[in-house]
Amino acid sequence: MALQNPKIDTMGGFMNAIYYIPSYQRDYSWEQDELQDFWKDIKDSLQEDYESHFFGQVVVHKDSLNNNMKNIIDGQQRTTTSMIFMRALQFYYQELLKISPTLSTATKKVSEISSQAIGYYDDEEKAPHLNFNDSVSNNYFINSILLNGPSDKKQKSKACERMRKAYKFFCNNLENDLSGCTSLTEKKDLLNDYYNSFTQKFQILYIEATDIGEAFVIFETLNARGVALETADLLKNFIFSKSDISYAQKTWKTMIDDLDKADTTKYIRHYWISSTEFARDKELYKKISNKIQDDKHAANTLLENLAAYAKYYHDLCYPEDASTFEDENLIISVSNLKTLKAKTFYPVILAMYQVKDINTGKAKYTEKDIAQVANTIETYIFRNFTICGRVSNTGEILFAKVASQIVKENISTVDEIIAEIRKEMVDDTTFKELFAIWEGTTSSKETIRYILKKIHNATTKNKEISTNNNDVHIEHVHPVKAQLWSFTDEEHEKYLWRLGNLTLLSSKLNETIKNSVFDVKKNSYKESWIQPTIDLLGYDQWTPKEIEERQSKMAELALKIWK
Repeated sequence: MALQNPKIDTMGGFMNAIYYIPSYQRDYSWEQDELQDFWKDIKDSLQEDYESHFFGQVVVHKDSLNNNMKNIIDGQQRTTTSMIFMRALQFYYQELLKISPTLSTATKKVSEISSQAIGYYDDEEKAPHLNFNDSVSNNYFINSILLNGPSDKKQKSKACERMRKAYKFFCNNLENDLSGCTSLTEKKDLLNDYYNSFTQKFQILYIEATDIGEAFVIFETLNARGVALETADLLKNFIFSKSDISYAQKTWKTMIDDLDKADTTKYIRHYWISSTEFARDKELYKKISNKIQDDKHAANTLLENLAAYAKYYHDLCYPEDASTFEDENLIISVSNLKTLKAKTFYPVILAMYQVKDINTGKAKYTEKDIAQVANTIETYIFRNFTICGRVSNTGEILFAKVASQIVKENISTVDEIIAEIRKEMVDDTTFKELFAIWEGTTSSKETIRYILKKIHNATTKNKEISTNNNDVHIEHVHPVKAQLWSFTDEEHEKYLWRLGNLTLLSSKLNETIKNSVFDVKKNSYKESWIQPTIDLLGYDQWTPKEIEERQSKMAELALKIWK
């Protein structure tokens, strides 16, 4: 291997160079938990008997064809966080100098941090030690961190917003510690302790390679035992090592942009299930790397397909922000499936998008076709899992099997796809019996809303129910606080969350009746336009018997809605 300078280095030694974050690397992603861990390690290192802290590895590709530019392949999160921390230290040294311009040690440290850690960016010299190929992140890092103090102004870019929060986090913690000091000298000494501990006690394994392929191999080897969240990064670097780098970078970025906030690893897994074979999270990387091996064409094909279908995956995850879906019924079904917290069906939809017409080369299935399948999936999910409580992995296995049959064209019509899903649907008798006794919980409010809205839409053509939960509340007919009611404690506990005891009511009406008795509530129900609430007017009293009777009627209706 073309390795150069493999060594254990201090953070002070490591930061004293200029690095680049390639555009294909994951954006800055450290959140509060990671920052807290980082800060705790720094605080621990301040102890006199604390010798060193291993901060992880950094893998660098030294590009001999491009002025020996040092591209960080692994370790960009630690590096970015370290630079932000050093800038926070510098900021507070500068604050001390505002109070006492003659504080020579502070002046020296401001200069040292610029020259040996974060670099310069001024009229004379533009050489920051960390550079992002993503222009938005790069401009923010320079203008809002290197050149300014912490800010409360939120950023549109998620990566920039995380950098802003990290900078603010370190500044707040430093300021809190400095507030306990009684003199400028004591504050200066505390900042010096932080500076010395981090630059001297924090150590990394630094590995540098002049060949980009070997840099990726090193990264893969070091992270082979990584957690699932790193799978996308492992796959990215593996694919890049088998492809043309510039082409791979561009194609990967297209995928990431189209996925937006959708999880990259989950997308790759669902795509792989839809197009190739079933794979659990832990075995995904191994299956893909074994399939591709050293086949450059296979790597490029996979990358191209991942980029091609990412936009559809985004819309499956976030139908409220869909840019590709135009069919209203498709958007409704996918939105309902999101409410039901269903994700295992994604491979089926992805598979349908992949199949091409043999004559035209265009997509075989229309959005109307996909909407029909999505509606069937919604019914299957609701019947089997929401109401009947079947084991969830049975759905994942079914959808993987159906997706495979679609791609291989063992089933080739919408009716055949729907028939395969219906084979596994619970029978009407079981569904009706379990629906008639189903009860919600405080954590299933969205499911309750879903059921009652579906009942409303199926039984009236009146006004649609608002999707804003602040406008429409879940109403317990027999209320949570039922001092005025004659239910026993046992009955109260048994029937409070039964579907038959629940309805939807406008927030204005709901706030006026609260825990009133049934006769008082009925006067407000008369003003409602929501059908399940209007139906309550047919009852003269409200006891466990009426709750069970109402839910039984709902179960009969459910057979028609989710048929």
